[in-house]
Amino acid sequence: DKIRTLIRKYAEFEGYEVEEASDGMQAVNLCYFAAVIGLSMFLMHPVFLAVSLLCSGAYLLYLRGVRGFVRQVGYLVPVLLFTAVLNPLFNHEGVTVLFYLPNGNSVTWEAVCFGLASAVLMGASILWFSCCNVVFTTDKIIFLWNRINQRCLISFLYFSTS
Repeated sequence: DKIRTLIRKYAEFEGYEVEEASDGMQAVNLCYFAAVIGLSMFLMHPVFLAVSLLCSGAYLLYLRGVRGFVRQVGYLVPVLLFTAVLNPLFNHEGVTVLFYLPNGNSVTWEAVCFGLASAVLMGASILWFSCCNVVFTTDKIIFLWNRINQRCLISFLYFSTS
């Protein structure tokens, strides 16, 4: 508490208007989602991707209930299957050839695995963003980003609600 009052006094001395959050949970939620989404998008380890997909699905089930979860996953699964099937048709990197396409290009095991991993990565990221959309309401976004750049905030809110 002493550190908070010291920072507040210093900021007020420098001429800044200081507002404190009631409990600080908005900042904690922001840090949590930034870390989880960042790790889910940039780590390609299959175990981490599977854990991230399961955790994001469980959290979305908790936040939206069974009906909202089924609706979200209902449109997500065909997109992910399409991504997983389409990747090996265009990515021919790999050593273990499974079969050849009629045009002579090979479909490799490594390309299939990479297609599955990238589909799981995309699915986990979309589910985490869906959870973030439930947790962060418009007023919480305004509270967090109001001091940084109001023009970007207004255009973000305009495009996210339309």
